[in-house]
Amino acid sequence: MDKNEDIFRLEYYCELDQFDEAIKLLDELIENKCDYVEEAFVFLVSRMNENHLVHEKVYQLIKKGLMLFPDNMMLKLEMCLNFQIRGFQKEAMALCRQLTKEYPFSLELWYLQSELYQDCGDYENAIDSINYAISCSIDDASELTYQLIFSKAQCLFKNASYYQAIGCFIELMSYKEFVKARVNPYLAECYMRIGDYETAFDLLNKIIGQKEIEDEIAFYGDLIYCCLHTGRQIVAIDLLADALKLYPNKILDYISSLNLIKNYQTETEFQTENCINSGELARKFFLNNTHYN
Repeated sequence: MDKNEDIFRLEYYCELDQFDEAIKLLDELIENKCDYVEEAFVFLVSRMNENHLVHEKVYQLIKKGLMLFPDNMMLKLEMCLNFQIRGFQKEAMALCRQLTKEYPFSLELWYLQSELYQDCGDYENAIDSINYAISCSIDDASELTYQLIFSKAQCLFKNASYYQAIGCFIELMSYKEFVKARVNPYLAECYMRIGDYETAFDLLNKIIGQKEIEDEIAFYGDLIYCCLHTGRQIVAIDLLADALKLYPNKILDYISSLNLIKNYQTETEFQTENCINSGELARKFFLNNTHYN
């Protein structure tokens, strides 16, 4: 049997969601005692763990793999991920803590532990786990280090440590993985929380129309919010008119969650998807509903 060919076949079956066929092939490799079975196990488990429809099947496969290769750290990590994905937070945390003792310099494990802490709202311990992971990083410019700092910034934000979060988000700008359209909305929200709406407006205004923006509804809503706090009512109306064409229902729901609303009530006129007169609707909305008209 050929290693490259068999790994390719496993990849092929995974791409087609033919996981039973992939498992059958893996069983053949085990039966034939191929010297790359362990690598094939890790590959298949990691691919199947990405599919939300087969997590129970993956769990059984990982158990089988650990019976054959009890010292394989990657299979243990995949088991931890599988627990997390299936909502078994206590089991995931217990295993992850055990693994960080066995493999104290594994960035992936400390990063996973930080995610588990975040899942239960414990941002202080999440930040501690991230800091330890960063201290273990050999390559300060690695993609994982970038993601660790990004995650730390998000934890600091959620923990209301806005000035520290701003420092982390700014630090990300020195990495090659930095994408302005991804980071600027988070950074802008930090500045909004400390009342610096002018800086927040500048950050958001620089990325208008960029496809990498993760949440365009929140982006438009926050930019409109900044406009109204910086005396840019006309710009706010134009932005809302544009947003109404794209998200006629959701954008008003998002704006209604912000404190710029006086007495917002859902009206059929604003919830319609027929936004040919979106500019007029935007003007009327701000005239009737905001503190800043």
